[in-house]
Amino acid sequence: ARREGSADLFICYGGAQLRQNVAGRADWLIFNFDDLLEALRFSN
Repeated sequence: ARREGSADLFICYGGAQLRQNVAGRADWLIFNFDDLLEALRFSN
């Protein structure tokens, strides 16, 4: 559950160990940081 004033986006990094309960609540699930950087680069 999200709370007012908390983070706008929750990113789960599954590259070391994937925890389904955490990944299921994430807005984004990534497995390497290059993919994250690429997505953020083109988000504006």
